[in-house]
Amino acid sequence: MVSGRCCPACGSGRCWHPDECLFALTVGTWADCSGCAGTGWAGEESPEIFCATCGGAGLLEHSAGTPVSENATAQVARHVARLTELLGVAA
Repeated sequence: MVSGRCCPACGSGRCWHPDECLFALTVGTWADCSGCAGTGWAGEESPEIFCATCGGAGLLEHSAGTPVSENATAQVARHVARLTELLGVAA
């Protein structure tokens, strides 16, 4: 995860409860953010670096049946892998 970007599940740069974030990421439908189209970056007109809608995660939870891009699938997989590693270290 790029420094400063938030977790799509908890909205924090550091997941305080990685088990809860992991659960949310694996049971929800996560697709590209509607504000940044999945890039995580704010537009040129914004004074912020990261998208204000998703906090730079590039993902938002959507209802079932929402089309999920390959990019969103890969991003969710990276978050799940990171959280799984965090949980393994804590156990």
